[in-house]
Amino acid sequence: MATAIFDPLLTKHHLLFGTRSVVGALAVVLALSWFGFGLQAIDDAVTSASGFAVGEPYEVSVGVSFTPADGWILDPQQTQPGSSVVAHKNGWEQKLASLELGPDSTVEDFAGILRDVADPSVQVGKLQTFTTTSGLHGVRWEVHGANSVDVTWLVANGPVTVQQLATGSDSTYASVEVELDQMAQSITIDDSGSAG
Repeated sequence: MATAIFDPLLTKHHLLFGTRSVVGALAVVLALSWFGFGLQAIDDAVTSASGFAVGEPYEVSVGVSFTPADGWILDPQQTQPGSSVVAHKNGWEQKLASLELGPDSTVEDFAGILRDVADPSVQVGKLQTFTTTSGLHGVRWEVHGANSVDVTWLVANGPVTVQQLATGSDSTYASVEVELDQMAQSITIDDSGSAG
């Protein structure tokens, strides 16, 4: 009778690295890689996708710009280069557009028209005036619905007017209110400004 040669290192129970330990080690390496590189790559992609350099003016139209606040993401699908900009943050949508009013119209006149067409079921706030950091005159008001808030800012330099409209949930308004006001106050319209 012949004896079979038996090598104990090749048996299932004596492998140097078992199948389960190799799979487990790979899973740990993949998880660590994800936390080390994947999350940073996602963060970098979101930051570069925003289209905004925080603290740098962003052009709405020729001669018209505003300075975005941190965390606002440019919406390239709705933004129309040269005439309007749409951005999002925390469930809020902000739209900026250049308009040209008639020669005898003021932002107060235009605000009066917009405020008069509000739905009777909403509460329209008082018209407030403000001055941008560049010295331009502006007006602002809020419209409160059941669970939503619309805030409108109008800033003018001669006939060129920029409308900033922000819409979102009443429950998250406090998280963006200061930033929205800061962005409205950052609007600039130089003498070459146009309504696109």
